[in-house]
Amino acid sequence: MKQFKVQSFVLVLIAFTLGFSEFLIVGIWDDLLNQFNVSVAAVAIWL
Repeated sequence: MKQFKVQSFVLVLIAFTLGFSEFLIVGIWDDLLNQFNVSVAAVAIWL
C-alpha cells in the first residue's frame, strides 16, 4: 500500500510539472523577447 501512495504522488507531481511548465513559458515569453530585442514574429518564423 505504501508503494502505491508513493507511485501516486510521483504521478501527480509529474502531471503538475508538465502542465505548469507551459504556463511558465508563456508567462516569461515577453520578458525574454524584450531582453534579447527580438520580436514575436521573428521567433514564430523559427518555430
